[in-house]
Amino acid sequence: MLDFIRKHQKWMLVFIIVLVVPSFVFLGVADYQGMLSNDATLAQVKEQKISRDQFNMEWRDRLNQLRVQGGNQFDVSQVDVPQNRRAFLDQMINARVLHEQVLAKHYSATDDMVRQAIAADPQFHDEGRFSVQKYSDFLKRVGIDANMYQNSIRYSLALEQVTEPARAALTVPLQVEKAVLSSLLQERSVRLRLFEASTYFAENEPTEAEAKAWYEDNKDTLKVPASVDAQYIILNEDAAVNAVPVPSDTELEQYYEANKARYTRAERRSINHIQLNLPADATPEQVAEVEQKANELKQQLQADPSQFAEMAKEFSDDGGSKQLGGRLGVLAKGDIPELDEAAFSPAEVGIYGPVRIDNAWHIIQVDSIEAGAVQSFAEVRESLIKEVRLQVASDRFADLSSELVLLANDAHQSLEDISSRLELPIHTVKGVTQVGVLGDAQQAEDAKIFSNYPQVREALFSHELLEEGATSGVLELSPTELVVVRVSAHTPAYVPEFDTVKNEVFTAVKTEKSLAQAKTAAGEAMANLSSGQSTSLTDFDEPITVSRLMGNLPQSLLDAIMSAPVDKLPSYTTFWIPQGYVVARIESVKEAEEAQEAGLKAQIEQLLVIGQQTELERQMLYTIRSDMKVKVFDESERVINDVGME
Repeated sequence: MLDFIRKHQKWMLVFIIVLVVPSFVFLGVADYQGMLSNDATLAQVKEQKISRDQFNMEWRDRLNQLRVQGGNQFDVSQVDVPQNRRAFLDQMINARVLHEQVLAKHYSATDDMVRQAIAADPQFHDEGRFSVQKYSDFLKRVGIDANMYQNSIRYSLALEQVTEPARAALTVPLQVEKAVLSSLLQERSVRLRLFEASTYFAENEPTEAEAKAWYEDNKDTLKVPASVDAQYIILNEDAAVNAVPVPSDTELEQYYEANKARYTRAERRSINHIQLNLPADATPEQVAEVEQKANELKQQLQADPSQFAEMAKEFSDDGGSKQLGGRLGVLAKGDIPELDEAAFSPAEVGIYGPVRIDNAWHIIQVDSIEAGAVQSFAEVRESLIKEVRLQVASDRFADLSSELVLLANDAHQSLEDISSRLELPIHTVKGVTQVGVLGDAQQAEDAKIFSNYPQVREALFSHELLEEGATSGVLELSPTELVVVRVSAHTPAYVPEFDTVKNEVFTAVKTEKSLAQAKTAAGEAMANLSSGQSTSLTDFDEPITVSRLMGNLPQSLLDAIMSAPVDKLPSYTTFWIPQGYVVARIESVKEAEEAQEAGLKAQIEQLLVIGQQTELERQMLYTIRSDMKVKVFDESERVINDVGME
C-alpha cells in the first residue's frame, strides 16, 4: 500500500510541475482560437487545434513561471525534458477535453455558488471573515474587474462538476486505513552488521584483462559529458572597487581629517552608583538628612571600596541597578548625560559624591578608566584606501551596470569590447557542463558562478552561444552581481581512452568483485544465524529502534527492515548499501498505540483519497477523450523530443 502511495505521490509531483490551471480559464477559449497560426498541428480536440507555436509559447511561459519561483537554483535542463513536455501537452489536450465536456453537458454554476466560492477563499479573509477590501485589492492587483473574475470562478466550478463523480465515489476502506497506519507507526528493534566491500579489496586486485573487459562493457558509464570553456565578465562590488584608482595621500588625508571622529576612541569608564531618593516635595531638612546619610555611606566606602556592591544592594533606591551591586556598566561621556560631570570629572578611580541629580543623591564609584585614543593616519591608511574606493565604486555601480546592459545587448559588441570599455577583466573557466563543472575545475574560485547558478549554464548551452558564438546578455546573479558570458570552446561528449581512465577502471572492478564477496559473506552469515548454526552477535551493533516515521536509517535500508517478515523472531534480512551489505537482525516489534493512530488518521485518509482521486480523474479524462475525437499528430513527437524546434 505504501508503494502505491509513493508511486502516486511521485506522479502527482510531476503533475504539479507541469500542470497549471489553463490560462483560458480567465481568457476564454475563443482568445486561444484567435492565436492559432498556420504552423504544424500537434493535437486536435473536436475543432480545437493545438499548434506547435501555441505549445512552445505556453511551455515557455510555464518555464518562466518556474524560473521565477525557483530563483537562482532553477535548472531548466532538469525540467525542460521530454517527459515533462509530453505531460504538459497532455494537460493542454485534457483542458480542451474538459471544456468540450462542459459545453456538451451544459455544466454551469449559479450566482450563489460563485459567491460562496469567493467568500470561502482564505486569501480574501481577514481574521476569519470575508473582507471586501482584500477582495477589491486582489482585483486591482491582477488587473481584472469583478465580473471577469466571477466568470472565471463560474467556469472553474463548471469544470469541477465534470470530475465531481470521481471524487464523491471515493472512500477509504477501514482495513486499508489500519494497514497503512500500522505500517507507518510500527517500531522494530534491530541490530545491524555491515560487511564492508573495502575489507575485501586486497583479495580482489583485477588483472589487466579484467579491467579492459570491464571498460568495453561499461563505456557509457565513463562517458564525459559535453562541456564548454566559458569566458565571462562579472560586475560586482569587488570588480567595481578594483576599477577605481587608488586615491592620493593628499585625498586620503583630507578624508581622514573630515572623518577623524570615526577613528577616535572615546574614553570609557566602568561606573557604579548608589542612589538615595528624596521624598516628593522634600523640605530642606529632609534634603539635608538624605545628604548626610549619603556622606556617611561615602566615608564607609572610601575606607573599604570592596563593600560597594553589598551596600548598593542594601541601601540603593535604584531598582534597576540595585541587584547588580549598583553597576551601570562601561559608559562613555554622554551615555547618561546627568552623570557626566560626576563620573568623568575625576582624574582617577575612586569613590565620589554625593552629587544631587534631580530628586536623588548619588554616590559614584569610578571602577576603571579606559583612556581614549585617536588612530593616526598611518594606522588607518590601508583601511581608508578600501573605504574611499568602495564609496566611489558604490556611486559608480549603477552607471557601470547600466552601461554593461547596453553593451551586452549590442550584438556588435564583443566580450573584449565590453572588457575594454568598462575596464573589467575577462575570466575563463574550463569544463563547464549542463549540470556543473568537470573534475578539478570545480575547485577554482571562478567555477562557483557556473556550479551555483543554473541560469548561467543554461545561457552557455543555448543555441545562440553554443552554435552561433554570440555573447550573452546580462545575467543577474544577485542585485549586486551581474555577469556576461560566452563560449570560447566546445567539447562534445566522449568516452576517454582506456589508459586515461585505467586507475578508475581498476578501482571499479575491484569494488564490484569486493561487493560480490561482501554479499556472499552477508548471505552466509544470515543463513547461519537463521538456521541457528551461529548465535554470536559480537560483530553486530547495539540495538536501535526504527520506524518508517523516524527516518534514522537510509530509506532503502529502512524499507527492507520494515518489510521483512516478523512472524518468527529474531528475523533477518540483508540489504545493499554503497559501502557493502548489511545484515539486519530484527529482535522485537511494537505495534502502534491508539493515540498515535488518531493523530495520523486524518492525514492518511486525505493522502489515500488524493492518490486514488488523481488516478480516477486521469482515467475518467481518457474515457471522455475517446468521445471527443482527440487526435495527436506525429509532429507532437518532434516537439516533445525537441527535434527541429525553432
